[in-house]
Amino acid sequence: MIEKGEVDCIWEKADYIVEGEYTTGAQEQLYIENNGMIAVFDAALGITVWGSLTVPLFHSQSVDGTLHLPRRKFVFVQMETGGAFGGKRRIIRR
Repeated sequence: MIEKGEVDCIWEKADYIVEGEYTTGAQEQLYIENNGMIAVFDAALGITVWGSLTVPLFHSQSVDGTLHLPRRKFVFVQMETGGAFGGKRRIIRR
C-alpha cells in the first residue's frame, strides 16, 4: 500500500467517497508495426523467414518442432521492430 500526505484528513473533508470493486476484460497488446512474417522455401537452402519479431530463437524452436527440419535448413531474419513492451516476448521451454 502506498500512502502520501495526510490521507485521513482528506477523507474527512471529502464531499463524496465512492467505493466499489472494478474489473476490466482481457487486454491485448497493440503493436506499433504490422505483426506479420513472410517465408520463402528453397529446396537446397531450406526456409528463410522475414518478420516482425523480437526473439528469432523462439520462432526457430517452433519451426524446428513443427516442420522437423534441421536448424541449418531455416533462417529467421528480424526486420525492423517497433516497441515490444512485453507482447512479443514468448518463452518456449522444451
